[in-house]
Amino acid sequence: ASQAQLAETIADADGTILGSGAALGAAEQFQNQPWKSAPQCSSNEEVNDSLKRLKERIVEARKKLFEYTSNAMKLKRMLVKKKVVAAVFLAEGDVQRLTDDSKVLTSAAGEAGSADPATRSGAVAAGKLSVEKIARIAQASIDAARKIVVISLSELQKIPGSNREVEQDIKDSSVKLENLQHQHKVALQNAKDAEEYFHTRTSLAEVNAHIKVVVSEAKEVLSAATALNKDSDPGVGDQVQKSIMAVQGKVISAIQSVRTRIGQASIKAGIKDELQGMESELKQAGENVAKALAQFREWGDMQKSEQILSQIVAQVEVAEASLAAASEAELPLLTGLEDVAGEATEVALSECETAANKASKALSDTRACMVR
Repeated sequence: ASQAQLAETIADADGTILGSGAALGAAEQFQNQPWKSAPQCSSNEEVNDSLKRLKERIVEARKKLFEYTSNAMKLKRMLVKKKVVAAVFLAEGDVQRLTDDSKVLTSAAGEAGSADPATRSGAVAAGKLSVEKIARIAQASIDAARKIVVISLSELQKIPGSNREVEQDIKDSSVKLENLQHQHKVALQNAKDAEEYFHTRTSLAEVNAHIKVVVSEAKEVLSAATALNKDSDPGVGDQVQKSIMAVQGKVISAIQSVRTRIGQASIKAGIKDELQGMESELKQAGENVAKALAQFREWGDMQKSEQILSQIVAQVEVAEASLAAASEAELPLLTGLEDVAGEATEVALSECETAANKASKALSDTRACMVR
C-alpha cells in the first residue's frame, strides 16, 4: 500500500479504536453500576445471566480491541518506516545519477584525441553543469531524508508497543545516508579532478605545441649559423645573430615555464613525466642555440680577421709605395752632389726628406695595424 493509503487506513483505525474504547467504557460502567447488587436483581437468575453474558462480551470485545489496536500500531510503525525508506530510496537514486554524470564528465575529459578540442571543451562544460545541478538535487534529497529520519524516530517513541526492530531499521537507514553523503562527496571530487585534468591536458597540449616550435627554431638557427662562411654577406650574419638571440629568449622562457609547472605540489605523476620530457627537449634546444652562437662568433672572428688582414695589406702597400717614392727622390743625390746645382740639391734633399717621412709614417701605421 502507498503511504497515502496507509495514512488513511490508520486514521480510520484511530477513529474506530476511539469509538470502540468509548463504547466499551460505557458498557463497563453500566455493568459496574451499584443497582445490580440490589436484592431484586441479585436474586433474579435471568438478570444475573444477562449481566454475566454482558461481562463476557465486554472481555471479548476488549481482546478484539487490543488486537485491532495492536495491528493499528503495526500499521503506524510500517508507515513511519515507509517514509524513511522512500526518502532514502530517493536520495540513493539522486546520488547514483550524480555518480553516473561524474563518470560521463571524467570520460569526456580523458578522451584525448577522440574529438577536436572545441568539441571536447563543450562536452566537459556541459558535463560540469549537469554534475553541479544533480549535486544540488542529491544534497537536498539527503538533507530531506535526514530530517525524516529524525522526525520518524520521534514519532516512533509515541507509538505504544515494541518499536525496537523498526527503530533499528531507521538507524540503519541513517548509516546508509552517511554512506550516500560520502558517495556524493567522492562523485563531486571526481568531477572536479576530471575538469582540472582536462584543463591541464589542454594547457599542456598548448605548451607542447609551443615547445615544438621553439625546438624547431633552435635547429634552424644552428643550421643558419653553420652555413655562414667568409663569403657570407654581413647583413645575413646580422640577421642570423638576431634570430639566435630571439630563439635563446624563447628557450629560456619556455624552460622557466615548464619548471614552474613541474614544481607545483598538485601535479600528477603522468603529467610530471610529460613535462620533464619537454624540459629535456628544451635543454637540447638550448644546446643547439649555444652551438649556433659559438658558430656565429667564430664566423664573426673570421670576418674581423679578414678585415684586419685587408687593412694590414693596404698599409703595407702604402708603406711600399712610400719607400719607392723615397728611393726615387734619393736618386739625384746618389749621382753625386758635385754634379748637381745648388738649388737642385736643396730641392732634391727636401723631396727626399718628405718621402722618407711618409715612408716612416707608413711603416709605423702598418705596425700599429698589426698590433691591433
